Amino acid sequence: MEEAVATVEAGDGCVEQLDGCIDASEAWDKAVAFFVGSLEGVDGGNDPNGKPGSGGTYGNQLYALADKRCDDYRTCSASGDTANRGTPSKANILTIGLFQQGAAAIYAGDVDNARKIIKNINTQAAVPLIQATLRYAWRLGQGSTKDKEVAEGGTFAAGALPQLWKCDKKAARLVFKELQIGSDRVNNGKSNFSKVLRAFECNYECLGITCEQIGALYDGDEFDEVPNLGFLDPTVDPRFPKCTDRPNLCKKLKGKGKKRCKKFTSNPNKQDFGL
Repeated sequence: MEEAVATVEAGDGCVEQLDGCIDASEAWDKAVAFFVGSLEGVDGGNDPNGKPGSGGTYGNQLYALADKRCDDYRTCSASGDTANRGTPSKANILTIGLFQQGAAAIYAGDVDNARKIIKNINTQAAVPLIQATLRYAWRLGQGSTKDKEVAEGGTFAAGALPQLWKCDKKAARLVFKELQIGSDRVNNGKSNFSKVLRAFECNYECLGITCEQIGALYDGDEFDEVPNLGFLDPTVDPRFPKCTDRPNLCKKLKGKGKKRCKKFTSNPNKQDFGL
């Protein structure tokens, strides 16, 4: 995406739809290709039957990650409130729409608008990374020391932490400490999930995302349909609940809750990233 913008800035090919615009548009298309991957098919719908609990087929890129996490958090489809594995995640639906807007902006030579769209794409792409980080942080917080879960927790955190660090350095450091691969804390099953959750939730406003976009973790294995009824069991409780959107989560908390949240917003990052 940055290559596409830089190519437009280097000349006026896109403004006048000259030969130079081909390179910029191709660079943008490559970004979409790397985001989606080659295994999603023509519609990215995962499973043609699409029933909750029926499984699904996925590719290997960020698009696939968002679809895998949406049935864990019930954030699939345009409504963002279902575990239907036959529909893309809401994050993917929004991201593909943004990619289309960005392609038009690049073709028109509208660099300012393209940069705004890149920022919004980065925000949407952070949703499945945060969902994945919280999923494995919850498992490690339950005492798991499984190699796979340790590795996934640390790896997904590596994808999510740069944006959290952009908001608050201390929050990012605390999450890193709780999920650092090879640390005594992780090796001994002593990760503190509540710290990881609070670090992200208290910075959702800065990150540009909402509690609704993240959802509540049901973790996939709870998505079996009720026998003979054909719908999800409404009595199943999530691993951790969905937070409630507020203008500022920290300001609305009181007592110990407010004190805990302040810890994760006490060191805002003052650097200008141009984002």
